[in-house]
Amino acid sequence: MKFSQYLHQIAVNFRNILSLPLNKAATIVLSTYTMLWGLWVANPFWDVFSRAELYTSLMNVLPEYAWGLIAICCGLAMAWGVLHTTTQWVARGAFVGFLHWIVISGGYFMGDWQNTGGVTALTIALLCALTYLNSRVNRDNLPLERKHVKI
Repeated sequence: MKFSQYLHQIAVNFRNILSLPLNKAATIVLSTYTMLWGLWVANPFWDVFSRAELYTSLMNVLPEYAWGLIAICCGLAMAWGVLHTTTQWVARGAFVGFLHWIVISGGYFMGDWQNTGGVTALTIALLCALTYLNSRVNRDNLPLERKHVKI
């Protein structure tokens, strides 16, 4: 197989993935994880960022509670979109979630490039990006929309 054919096959497979309906369960898991991460980081009972060098670059940008609040808002927006059948909220939450997790991933890599936290955050960022693209590509054909059936 030629390299150009290989790239074409990747593009076709990616288009097919984006044309699949949005997975509500995966979006809820993604939003729940993001909210829980935010609650864990923003809680006033313990410090998360002061425990490891991994977080030093993130602490230089924003205080710990701000990172937590951003994550909570992202997760709530995605969950709101799924639970209230609005693709706009899913798209907004996933887009901001992508930005949030890509910055978190970069901060993890800058703090300790050997730690697996950067890879995990990057994976979550990519899932947010896929959720965003999927909700934009399929905005008129998502299982989130309630179909009214006449009986």
